Amino acid sequence: MTRFIFLFRKFRPRFPFWGWAIVGIIAFTLIFVEPGQSYDGESQRISSAAGVLVNKEVHTHCDNELVAAGMADIPGRDMWIYGAYCDYLEDDLYEPEVEGAALITVAHEARHLRGYYNEAKVECWALQQTDDLARIMGYSDEQIPELVMWARWDHRKLVWAVPEYGNPQCHQDRAWDLTPRDGVWP
Repeated sequence: MTRFIFLFRKFRPRFPFWGWAIVGIIAFTLIFVEPGQSYDGESQRISSAAGVLVNKEVHTHCDNELVAAGMADIPGRDMWIYGAYCDYLEDDLYEPEVEGAALITVAHEARHLRGYYNEAKVECWALQQTDDLARIMGYSDEQIPELVMWARWDHRKLVWAVPEYGNPQCHQDRAWDLTPRDGVWP
């Protein structure tokens, strides 16, 4: 203990208390704050695109503390998206694997805002509307097929992990096909 006091007295005149506080804050930030999860708040860009997708006013809240990829106020106008997904959709970098998952999540939660509770049906419709949402958000025609591919991959992983998100009716020309008999399926 006396050694610690000696060190404190030795450095005290050169490095005042507020200096140690700043060093502590910087160290805490570097150790405990995860990179790439800085977006926390409301996203006008995502809200606008989701609103066009479901023809309704939407408020998208980006939340770094969210334990799920997304959440919606059913029926309502507020949805919450994981902050890292918002980061990827808001920045100019192109990471198709993450952005595909983010797009299907936004489409899924936006569909809930129309008053639908059935997770499998909402997920099926979101899968079919991922390309529309990507187009609304300004992705190029070259990027959209890759984003849809990754969204399909995310959909398959979700259905495998949580079977309640899948249903045999989610297939081309079946009951939940938004555009039956057009020969197109994501």
